[in-house]
Amino acid sequence: MAFFTADGQYINCSIIGAMIAKHILQHQTHSTEATIFVDNVFTSHIYSQTVERYGGQCVMSRVGHAFVKETMRANNAVFSCENSGHFYFRDNFFADSGVLCCLQIVSMFSKALNEGHTFMDMCSAFMVYYQTEEKVVHVPDKAKGLEIVEQVYSKKMPLKMEWFDGLRVTMPGGYWFTVKDSVTEDALKFFLEDEDKDVSEVLKFELLGLLECLVSHLLF
Repeated sequence: MAFFTADGQYINCSIIGAMIAKHILQHQTHSTEATIFVDNVFTSHIYSQTVERYGGQCVMSRVGHAFVKETMRANNAVFSCENSGHFYFRDNFFADSGVLCCLQIVSMFSKALNEGHTFMDMCSAFMVYYQTEEKVVHVPDKAKGLEIVEQVYSKKMPLKMEWFDGLRVTMPGGYWFTVKDSVTEDALKFFLEDEDKDVSEVLKFELLGLLECLVSHLLF
């Protein structure tokens, strides 16, 4: 399921997921236990921040529907979303459903329309970060490639470096990126997120340049 504004702007799935998570948390019955949601290394920070702001808790999963559903079942999570356009619901046997996702958003949009708001108005409160599109760089040795990325960025004074389903690096200034190995091909995938779109694009090409040089290094 994909969503676009009236002028054709694509809305990141993490934003849609954040809206649904807020809706679920605001309409749930009172519970003494935290309501669990699932995200992954490609999910925008706005999703987990929204979940936590409204009293929920996020659990990290590996990327991919099999891993997401396994993590949801293990934690009895109510909802999860992936950047690939999949939205998972506990009430749908932990499986993804574009129909249920659409119904949730249409319900919220109907209320917004009655209050004089547009779909963009609904989304704008969650459009805090700019996330670059996913890039794929083919490499002959994925493990070695990730190791070199870690070596390079560990010298740039990162705020945090985490290994989980790839390498996630948070840098001074607030931007962060994930580089992970593809499970289907000899390639590394990455994307980057920052509050500033122009900065994100510059940093994306910096990281892309490193990975392309990495390919040459590994090949020769």
